[in-house]
Amino acid sequence: MTRMTDRRPAVLSTTALVTGLLAGCTSDTTDPTTSTTASSTTSSTTTTSPSTTSRNETSLPKPELPREATKNNPVGALAFVNYYWEVLNYSMTRPDSRLLEPLALESCNLCAKYAKITKELAGADSRFDRPLANVKETSIIVSSKKATRVQALVTKLPAKRVSSDGTESDEQTAEEAVYIYTVSWTGVEWRVAMIGSVGS
Repeated sequence: MTRMTDRRPAVLSTTALVTGLLAGCTSDTTDPTTSTTASSTTSSTTTTSPSTTSRNETSLPKPELPREATKNNPVGALAFVNYYWEVLNYSMTRPDSRLLEPLALESCNLCAKYAKITKELAGADSRFDRPLANVKETSIIVSSKKATRVQALVTKLPAKRVSSDGTESDEQTAEEAVYIYTVSWTGVEWRVAMIGSVGS
C-alpha cells in the first residue's frame, strides 16, 4: 500500500447549496487493489505554502492542469484531485461547467450534480463570490495502477452566492470536513470516479 501526504493548498467548491448534495453520500468502499495489486512500499512527502486567501471571482485564475497530474502514480493522483477542486471552484465562481464536466466519469453522480449546479447558476445569472473552501491536506489511502483513493481535509471558507442584482444568499461559516475521492486512470489520464464524505 502506498501512503502519501500533500499539504499544498487546493481549492474545493462546497457551500450550503453544494454541501447538501454530500449529506447523503457515503465514501467509496471499493478497494482499487482488487483489480491491480498495489505496491507494498510505504512513503511520505509533505510540502507547505501560504494559506489560500479569499479572492473575488474577477481575480480567480483559470486552472491549468499541472504536469504531475498527467502521471499514473500516487503523486499524479494527488495532483489531479487538487486540480479537480480548483476547476470546480473556478466553475462555481464564473460560472462555467465546460472545464469541469470532462474531468469525471459517468459513475460520479456527485460530479454530475456539481456540473448541473454550475449550469443552473449560469442560467440564473448568479455565482459564488470567492473560493468556497481550502483543501488543507490530501493523502493517499490506497493506490494501484488503475485507481487511487484520496482523503482530503477540507476547511470551508466564508462565501456567498451573488445574483446579478447584488442579492446575496447561501453564506457559509468556517467548518472542517473530510472527503474521500476515488480517481481512476483511463490509460491516458485521471478521471474522478466517485466523491464521498466521512461521517455524513
